Amino acid sequence: MEVDAPKSQNLAKIMADTQAQCDELAQKNQEELDKYWTQQIEESTTVLTTQSAELRAADMSPVLGESSNLESMSNLKANLENSLRELEAYYTCILSSSTGSCCTW
Repeated sequence: MEVDAPKSQNLAKIMADTQAQCDELAQKNQEELDKYWTQQIEESTTVLTTQSAELRAADMSPVLGESSNLESMSNLKANLENSLRELEAYYTCILSSSTGSCCTW
């Protein structure tokens, strides 16, 4: 009598093939992950560099503008103080002299 038994499979070969497929898949996933993170770092670096440059430019504009404005305001203040001193001298002269003859403006 004959028994229909399936052919025996080489389990060691099946395990080795499965391990090779897993190793190949793991290697592929690692390469894709490395590529992804490299790309993310490059993009972040580009954005950071651009934003840093924009921030530096934005920070300098108001400072330069404010510096110029401050200088302008300082000059205006000095001119007004000078005018005030001249007016004080003029009116002091008028008040000290009954005729106003010393006041030559």
